[in-house]
Amino acid sequence: MICLASHLPLLRVGRHDIAHYEVQWLEGVLQQAARQAGHEAWWPAGDVARGVLQFLRERFQENIITLNDLFLKVSHTLRSIGFPEIASAVRPEAPPLELCLLELARESQGLELAFFQTLLRELSELRTTGTSRLELLNLRAAVLHLRGGQEWSFSCRELEEEIVLLTRSWPGHQDGVSRLDLILSH
Repeated sequence: MICLASHLPLLRVGRHDIAHYEVQWLEGVLQQAARQAGHEAWWPAGDVARGVLQFLRERFQENIITLNDLFLKVSHTLRSIGFPEIASAVRPEAPPLELCLLELARESQGLELAFFQTLLRELSELRTTGTSRLELLNLRAAVLHLRGGQEWSFSCRELEEEIVLLTRSWPGHQDGVSRLDLILSH
């Protein structure tokens, strides 16, 4: 059995496994569902979120739980404590994720076209998994890897601008229904 520092099972979101997820994320999802069900500022949200994560730490026997399975457990918990209307309003939403652009550049074997295709595929996949916030890490390192250089140059700056433009103009970034907040980090 794998033992993670948080003592929580890995959370599988699409093909990504998340080792670190917090009560604040789950509490926020519960608050949103409560508002949709007509309960403003629902005070038990924090207790329910902590209880679900405590169950995962102490009683869940598997090493991995999918996002959908986690939210089935959340819905079951809400129904069992007498809040079926909130249970019906809960929608699976992944915790904030990070995607390393340098890893994508390496996977693409330094080929820019393959990198852009891989990046678009990742963004589309994550959008369909319920991810609402994604931080793209190591932009400059990815650009240097793709350009095969050690020093920052004008062509590096141009490629960096292309990546930024692509991510900011990507359709999922602007979609109000399944919005994906993208944050670029150098």
